[in-house]
This record gives sequence, C-alpha cells and structure tokens, in this order.
Amino acid sequence: MRHRRGLAILIAAALGLAAPAAFAQSLAPAPAISAREAADQKIVMAVLASGSLQAMVPHIAELRDVLEHAPASYPRIEQRGDLVIIRDEDVPATANLALLLGAAAQRRSLTVRREFNTYGNAAMLLASIANEGNLPQAALTITEHWLKLQPDNPKLVNEKIAALEIMHRPVEALSAADQWLTTVKIAADADRARMLRAKGYALTELKRLDEAEAAYQDSLKLQPGHQGALNELIYIARQKQGQAPTSSVMTTSDKAVTGAYQTPQPPPPKP
Repeated sequence: MRHRRGLAILIAAALGLAAPAAFAQSLAPAPAISAREAADQKIVMAVLASGSLQAMVPHIAELRDVLEHAPASYPRIEQRGDLVIIRDEDVPATANLALLLGAAAQRRSLTVRREFNTYGNAAMLLASIANEGNLPQAALTITEHWLKLQPDNPKLVNEKIAALEIMHRPVEALSAADQWLTTVKIAADADRARMLRAKGYALTELKRLDEAEAAYQDSLKLQPGHQGALNELIYIARQKQGQAPTSSVMTTSDKAVTGAYQTPQPPPPKP
C-alpha cells in the first residue's frame, strides 16, 4: 500500500470518521499473488523494461503465453469483502485514502492492496505493437476480448480507440472515449487527459471543431504543456481559419511526445 499511514489517520481523526485502530487494521500486510501470476508478472515487467516497442516485438510469443494464464475474473478494481485490490499502477495513492475514508464513514475497516496489472498490461502491449505495425484489426480484436475482463482499463480502451482511428472509424472512437470518461471514477489524471485527447481527435475527424478544441483544452488542465494536445489545437485553429487540412498527428496513444508512430519490425502478432 502506498498511502501515508499518518496522513490517513490525521484526516480521519479531523473529520471524525473513524478511530485510528481501524486504519491501522486497513494497513495490515496483504497476502501475495499466486506463484503463476508472479512468474507472469516478471515476464511482463521485463518486456516493459525493454525500452521500446521495437525491442518488445521479439517477446510477442511470451506475452501471448502469459495471457493464456489469465483468470476468468481479473477486474482493474476488485472488492473482496473488506479487501479492495487496485490493479492500475497509475492510479494515485490518494485513491487509497479516498476508499479508506469512505469505508471509515460507514464505520468499517478496509484494506487496499495495490497490484501490478499483469494480464491487462500484457494485452495492452500486444495491442500497442499491433497498432504500431499498422494492424489495427489485430489490435481491435485483442482489446475487445480483454476489455471483457477490464472494461474500465484506460490503456486497453486507448489502444482500441487508436485502432478505430487508424481504420477511420471516428464515431466508434468517440463513443468509446465518452463511455470511459463518463463511467470511470477512479483513474490517474494522465489517463483521463489521454482519453480527452482521444475524444478531441475523434471530434476533429468528425469536423466538430469547437467540441474538439474544448476536449483538448480540458486535457491540458490535467496535463499542462502536453505537446500532442498543443499541436492538435494549432491544427484546429488552422482548420477554423479555412486553411487546407494538413496531415494531423495521431496523439491518442502517446507513444512519443509528439504522438508519432514508429513501426516496429518484424511484423506484430496475428489476431
């Protein structure tokens, strides 16, 4: 668990929500993940640490093997009685505190455990490699399958949207972004900003420029100075001035600061 024990107790006491003992219990060590998942986690973390999508391509078979071990139920945020498991490395530690305070308000203890999102990240990597290799249908097949396990996973949704954009299906891309933005309550600012950029890109493709501009501006409130969003705002401004459209840069997946795609070799996996 990553939240600060002293801060949690002080806030709870200040709000009169619960005795410190309840929070002390909530911070008790949680049981480890299974040996199978630990081995899979090691593989996925090693692939992530390889440094680039090109370097990840040789590990495609390993990632596919990892996904063969995925359990039938593996939510991004899961509650088991008084235990809440958060499988999202980007969700800030303040989410732990919010969950604890909510439980304290109901006079019950709660344990929050943070876990590496082993199978969600493996699926995201395969979809990302497919998108980078200009195989959007493969990426779409991967994301739609694994979103059944984690429908609120922002990285999987983002790769699905990227695939739809490559296939010039902005209406579906916009729908996916809007659904995530309106239904997911616990997420990192960076993920929410990324989804707003995905929304902005789809709206731009649909020529709904005022709405697209608003989406990018909202994203910049969460991630000030993001170059991809700033580039798209310049593109929208030129469109509004009646200038001939130029090739815009796809920025939703944020593979680079500019959002530029780099095609890895050899080709990515089949669906």
